[in-house]
Amino acid sequence: MNHSSLVIRFLLIVLVSFLGGESLFAQRLDAIGKEEPLSVSGSFSSNMIFYNSSGQSVGRDPFTSYLNGSLNFDIYGVSMPLTFSWSSQSTGSFQQPFNQVAIHPSYKWVTAHIGFTSMSFSSHSLSGHTFRGVGLDLTPPGRFKVSAMGGELLRATPASTLINGPEIVPAYRRWGGGFKVGYSLDKHAVDLIVFKAKDKAGSIPEPPASFGLKPKDNLVVGLNVSSRIAEKLAVRVEATLSALTNDTRLSRDSTTHLAVPNLGGLLVRNSSTALYKAVKTGIDYTFSSYAIGVGYERIDPEYQSLGGYYFTNDLENITANFAARFFKDKAQLSVNVGKQRDNLNSKKSSSFSNWVGAASLNVTPSSSLNMSLSYSSFQAYTHIRSAFDEATKLTPYDNLDTLRFTQISQNMAANASYKLSATNSKVQMLTFSANAMLTSEKQGGKATSGNGGVYTGMVGYMLSLVPIRTSVNAGLNVSYNNLSSSNSVMVGPSAGIARGFFEGKLATNLGVSYSLLRNGGVTSGSVLNSRLGAMYSINGAKDKPSIFTHQLGLSMVYSNRFKSSANTSAFSDITVTFAYTCNLTAQKYWLGTKPKQKASNE
Repeated sequence: MNHSSLVIRFLLIVLVSFLGGESLFAQRLDAIGKEEPLSVSGSFSSNMIFYNSSGQSVGRDPFTSYLNGSLNFDIYGVSMPLTFSWSSQSTGSFQQPFNQVAIHPSYKWVTAHIGFTSMSFSSHSLSGHTFRGVGLDLTPPGRFKVSAMGGELLRATPASTLINGPEIVPAYRRWGGGFKVGYSLDKHAVDLIVFKAKDKAGSIPEPPASFGLKPKDNLVVGLNVSSRIAEKLAVRVEATLSALTNDTRLSRDSTTHLAVPNLGGLLVRNSSTALYKAVKTGIDYTFSSYAIGVGYERIDPEYQSLGGYYFTNDLENITANFAARFFKDKAQLSVNVGKQRDNLNSKKSSSFSNWVGAASLNVTPSSSLNMSLSYSSFQAYTHIRSAFDEATKLTPYDNLDTLRFTQISQNMAANASYKLSATNSKVQMLTFSANAMLTSEKQGGKATSGNGGVYTGMVGYMLSLVPIRTSVNAGLNVSYNNLSSSNSVMVGPSAGIARGFFEGKLATNLGVSYSLLRNGGVTSGSVLNSRLGAMYSINGAKDKPSIFTHQLGLSMVYSNRFKSSANTSAFSDITVTFAYTCNLTAQKYWLGTKPKQKASNE
């Protein structure tokens, strides 16, 4: 097959798939006639849950069942999944998502994305939005790279008119298209991004005013530059402009924003048009054993691009980071710190700023010992500007403290593990972990009731006996909470055992834990939890594995809260679950007669 035939076939695939949306074509053009075109795989699972309680009513059904399944057909890389789910607590659902099929044919340095797919140009332009259409990635040898897309971003969705039916959020039909052209030269690279999206005003009946829906028009232009100006010094800059018209139905008059240029007539401009900016920069310096960097990001208030579902806006962020390795890579340190603030145009009734910091240290002095420490802090500062207080204050210093609110949250964690022994037949390990979550609040310079913390700790032991597929674990858990007006403590041991039988086909486990609860220095109760489970796998014989694999499972969870005083009551419940799972491994078939294999001497 010559190159011209391949190009014609590729163009036919793009055209017919875009217009029809349901036609099936090869994902790898050179695979036709060489590989099995049809592949089938799937799975099915069923769960039956029995529940019983005594001592109090929890409003839970005594029996619940679930059915789930999927069957996937793959024809030359075109995936067509069929899924279903059913529950005894619902009417069930049946899904056949053929209308969202996507294929990605490729030939040499050309890759197409056809059907329901998504692409990303940058974080502030086209960013992962699903569309129905065609996309292209062109990566020819050389310095240029091109990506392009075009298609329907949103389907026309009229508002619901049913009085008792579910509310349907309306949407205008939205089309979008754009491209990204990249050029790289040794240690330097630049990307030019253009993205355009527009709503069709007459695609749906006029929606109720309560939805606040207006047809929009958007043009985004971005420029990304990265440069390694020295061997170890790199700079990156992302600058994006988004021109957004919030209501294309408004008349074009002299009130049109002069700050928004004509842009070659690509944008409908009127009094609702505004121009927004987003800038993100960074400088990084790397050495043999450490790296340091600083970054700056600023996103205008109300920044929006129709190429994404959500964009953070009204934010200024300054960050610094440091990472290093010490002692022949046996210790790694990472530190990050940043300052954030909003209300960049001073139009909000309150302003918010915070410090964010995090540090982590991991030390591995030997193959048996591993230790880690981490710390993070979030300090938020809010200044509330009440309209009444601003209008009635006599001096600039009135109400200054009471309108300022500071919140500090800290998280500290320590973890360690030590191997007592490690051989081919036995592994013993000790583990330790501790965590502290602290919070403090101040308003007007005075502490509020939201001060306190949650402290947890755990010490554990694990023994693994490899020849008999058995592992045993035991531990002690402690938790202390003083966030509320009274302190509470929970302490108790836990233990468990797991073992495999019949060459690992049967896996069993048993676990039990006991917790003693104290509130304000008084015992408030105790809880006993136990778990028992077994799972059996049927995979066929070693010399003749089955295309189907089956798993049968049974688990039981029992919980008992004991009565400790006149103010508490005894309570127990038990949950038993039967589970079955069947998996069909991918099976490949020829469509029609399998071609004959050529002799090796031909």
